[in-house]
Amino acid sequence: MAKSREEPSPEQLNGLRRQIQDWRQNRKVPGSMPGELWDQAVALAKDFGVCRIGRD
Repeated sequence: MAKSREEPSPEQLNGLRRQIQDWRQNRKVPGSMPGELWDQAVALAKDFGVCRIGRD
């Protein structure tokens, strides 16, 4: 049976979502996501699963 994961808090998701939206709107040239944002997304994905974090 698959192990159930707990849900991330709205604060965790909304904070990162807001930072990523700001980066997307304000970047001057296309490119990779800044390492700081990527690291935060990876940390959430490790705790809550890639699918759960990726869809939000």
